[in-house]
Amino acid sequence: MAKYTVEVISNHVCQLGEGPHWDQKSQTLYYVDLLNGDVCRLYPKTKESEINHIGEIVSVLVPINNNDNDFIIGQNNKLFKFNWNTKQLKQLAEVEKDLTGNRLNDGKCDASGRFWVGSMGPESSPGVVDPDRGSLYSYGNELEKKFETVNLSNGIAWSLDNKIMYFIDSTKRLIYSFDYDINNGSITNEKIFFDFNKRQDLPKSLLPDGMTIDKSGNLWVACFNGSRIININTKTGDIIDTISLPTSCITSVCFGGQDLNQLFVTTASKPLDAQRRAEEPTAGHLFRITSDSPAFGGLDTSYRFNE
Repeated sequence: MAKYTVEVISNHVCQLGEGPHWDQKSQTLYYVDLLNGDVCRLYPKTKESEINHIGEIVSVLVPINNNDNDFIIGQNNKLFKFNWNTKQLKQLAEVEKDLTGNRLNDGKCDASGRFWVGSMGPESSPGVVDPDRGSLYSYGNELEKKFETVNLSNGIAWSLDNKIMYFIDSTKRLIYSFDYDINNGSITNEKIFFDFNKRQDLPKSLLPDGMTIDKSGNLWVACFNGSRIININTKTGDIIDTISLPTSCITSVCFGGQDLNQLFVTTASKPLDAQRRAEEPTAGHLFRITSDSPAFGGLDTSYRFNE
């Protein structure tokens, strides 16, 4: 059994850390503090974060191919191009403007540089969302709706051969799989790959959140209200490993580091009351997980948006 080392890697405390994106070129980690409206860049060697405050709800941040200072971001129900240095925002697209209270949530680029992002309905309290009001979109030259009747859009990942796409609906507690065409971005043959509702060994309060894929082609899933990350074998659907963390609201994960053998983890502090914050002093920090197993690690899947 692999041994894991879990350590706090940030001095910055997020209300709701999300969307970790490892940049291999600069050896830095981008992420958002969603509720604060901040886009952030962590320097792991110093544990310091450079923070750009945008305001409102910022749910995702992904670099753009042709300029290291340009990013595609999700703010409320809109996509923008954001320049890190000038702070300028240029609107690219808007979703669901007829659905009051809907907003964008997690997003990621595929290997061709196509951006994927999901939406969600109004959230009355953490994990309590108006049902079936969200959708999943792709954005390249234009915005395309790909999947509907979603509660709370979250983690996205692709198989190593880019033939399968995985997608999480958090409050339905499901991971879907689709056949994926990397050339045109089509998803077909929808299936339920993993159903948390059928697992007696997982608490009912646990919600799957962000996820990534490792170099063996297996999924690592952050478990909100679960104090853990689980590793799911994509061939069998079995949970093959679990990593426990010292805080409960685990939001997302990505592999990074020079050799891509470090797992970076975002967490949240806002959903916790005063007593639980006192019990979980590392809530809202970012973590780094390392392992003695040579199999632990990912490929460079931190794809940039191909503008």
